[in-house]
Amino acid sequence: MSHAIMPLQESHFPLSQSLNGLDKCPLISVIVPIFKTQQYLEKCLNSITSQTLSDIEVICVDDCSPDDSAKIIEHLALTDHRIHLIRHKVNLGSGGARNTGIRAARANYIASVDSDDYIDPQFLECLYAPVLETNSTVDLVIAGFRRVDPSGSIISKFEPKSLDITNNNHSIDIFHLSNPGFCNKLWRRSLFADNNLWLPNHVYYEDLATTPRILTFCRCIRIIPDIHYNYLIRSDSTTHTISDKHLLDYIRVFSLLRDFLISQNLIDRYSQEFDAAVNSAFKFHANNSNNANIQETEKKLYLQQLLFLKLGFVDHADRVTQLSIQELVENISLPNKIKQS
Repeated sequence: MSHAIMPLQESHFPLSQSLNGLDKCPLISVIVPIFKTQQYLEKCLNSITSQTLSDIEVICVDDCSPDDSAKIIEHLALTDHRIHLIRHKVNLGSGGARNTGIRAARANYIASVDSDDYIDPQFLECLYAPVLETNSTVDLVIAGFRRVDPSGSIISKFEPKSLDITNNNHSIDIFHLSNPGFCNKLWRRSLFADNNLWLPNHVYYEDLATTPRILTFCRCIRIIPDIHYNYLIRSDSTTHTISDKHLLDYIRVFSLLRDFLISQNLIDRYSQEFDAAVNSAFKFHANNSNNANIQETEKKLYLQQLLFLKLGFVDHADRVTQLSIQELVENISLPNKIKQS
């Protein structure tokens, strides 16, 4: 039985275009989820097709984008057979689009590039080098990245130290080994299908909901210091805007992660790390909210609501997730305390 406050639906949407008829499997399948990024898309795709490691396929997943993104992809595909377009009939969000790409991928390893970002020519070659060095035993390769503004100026860098990690008996900190981002990594594709782990649909922070779960099943991990991914910081990006959905999705994500730890009998092993991850995420969003360009009264109210949610989850998650639907209704009707069994 799931103990999540609100269950998250996985993507099982049928592909509108298959990749059948292609014989040789590429070394890497690069997944590009696409939604309303027309002005950035061609630069993104050109940076992928110009890689020094050319034995790739580029799976573009049009998540019902209302602009001309699909036309751009179709035009580029005319001159580059490595580009493939899959079009959703129903919008599933970035997580659902990545799931579609993972299911369609033919390579043993997958990478993902957000459609408003771009990569340096050496990015995929650097990510794939540890695969060759370990004779394909590595499960995950983690690289650095830059945060850049629309003009290309560097805002900050994530530059990890080179490290080889063997994850025996859950020895790693799945919440703080690296940033939870999906795009500065090379993943063994079977990690997802073999363990039935997918990104949640229509949820902000889908990478935060997924990376710790996948790390649980990674045995061989390589961290490299190379920085060849350019993460575009936009004023309207998910991490730099605020809304009621931002608030609720943190609870959804942490409920999913908590349920996962319980299902794997790891809740005691990762209790402290999980609590720290919850606090870190809420702190990050609080700082972004404090810097938002909104009226002070609105900002204060939003931060109050954020604190309400954090304290409620931290203080009562253990109890609340054990309640039945009827018990939830009864407790919501009580004045101010959770009824004890």
